[in-house]
Order: sequence, then C-alpha cells, then structure tokens
Amino acid sequence: MAFRAKRIVEVYGEREETPEKRLKDKDERRKAYYQHYTDMEWGNASHYHIALDSGALGMETCVNIITGVYNGIAGFTSATK
Repeated sequence: MAFRAKRIVEVYGEREETPEKRLKDKDERRKAYYQHYTDMEWGNASHYHIALDSGALGMETCVNIITGVYNGIAGFTSATK
C-alpha cells in the first residue's frame, strides 16, 4: 500500500484525507462494484488473465509486459484468420 499511497500523492497531490484512507475507501467501492456486477469475489487472482505489481516491477516494465502480451495476442489473432 505504501507504493500506491506515494503514487497517488505524486499524481493527484495532497488532499484532506490521508492517501491510505483514500486508497482503502476506493478499494472498498471497487470491491462492492465488482461483486455486485459479477457475483464473484473481488481480488481473486483466478478471475484475471494477468496481474502485475507496478510497485515491485516499475511502471515501464509493466507497460512493456502488457504491450508484449497485447502484441502477442494481436499477432496470434491476425495469423489465425
């Protein structure tokens, strides 16, 4: 959570609430939304095709991984048509 808190302060600036509280509140809203519309448990890794920790990997590495996956899928899809 420390990386996420630092990142939102850098991107959005300081607000009256602590970054940690804002993250917790936003995560609770995301969880409720996801569970309402999917009837599945939020945060369960088996519900996602890919999950990356940008705090550990860095944003540029995450972008490169996602781009590589997309290009691989796009190349595979166009090659099979």
